[in-house]
Amino acid sequence: MQKKRTDRLTMEALARSLQLPADCQRGRTIVSMEGRERVCIENFRGICSYTEQEIRLLTKRDQIRVGGCRLQIDCYTRDRIEISGYIGRVEYEEPGH
Repeated sequence: MQKKRTDRLTMEALARSLQLPADCQRGRTIVSMEGRERVCIENFRGICSYTEQEIRLLTKRDQIRVGGCRLQIDCYTRDRIEISGYIGRVEYEEPGH
């Protein structure tokens, strides 16, 4: 238990010294949109489902559903995804619903 606390405090000190935004420091999900053509989501855990009409992502606390048409994943890394197409909606949903 003490090791986890020390690791967390060390990571927080590192994030502060690098002057990272508070959202990044806490590992919160960050959603950025460019009009209705592109959405970028950072700090997510994985892809639950993927069709041209809906992409469902799992985050630490909930799920994010991106709906629209002609959706495609342009960039996908361990903690960042870029989705393009016509973005009709971005919704948050608690897991299990």
